[in-house]
Amino acid sequence: YLAARARIRNLEIFRSDRYDLQADRQGHFDLVFRAREYNGWGDSTAAGLLSLFRGLPVLTVTPEFSNLGRAAANWNSLFRWNDQQRRVSSDFSMPMGSDPAWRFQVYVDGRNENWNISKTILSPAAAVTGLNLERIEIGAEIRQVPSGRWSWSNTAVYSYRRYRSLVAIPAAAAR
Repeated sequence: YLAARARIRNLEIFRSDRYDLQADRQGHFDLVFRAREYNGWGDSTAAGLLSLFRGLPVLTVTPEFSNLGRAAANWNSLFRWNDQQRRVSSDFSMPMGSDPAWRFQVYVDGRNENWNISKTILSPAAAVTGLNLERIEIGAEIRQVPSGRWSWSNTAVYSYRRYRSLVAIPAAAAR
């Protein structure tokens, strides 16, 4: 029972799940699994559009597609085009060999952000008022759930970062 629940969670396609015991006429019990499954990009076109554009006030869209091809394959992404906080992020995951105990994920995350640090510098004469961060991270992960009591994962990541000082940054970057 614990292993089955852990493997169902490892599929990452159910919003919620419930298990009930149901008696039959002979006095035996069946375990009934009830779940609410993620469906493509939402339960309806309106729900999908709402999810996609929920970050629009902060210049962000988040395309997410769950259970692609009814194979427990998920694709999540984020695109932000704010002048001070540019970001592109995407990940794709799916079971390995149709086995819910094994899951594979690949991802990429790139950022170019300006940070206002003028309020953190103690000297009022400091010329540096901002920090620019450029970062890209690419990774892959394999996860296995052999039982309901433990799981393991192995991840490989490449990460590149570059920091630059900014003498003056626009007022819009103030936080």
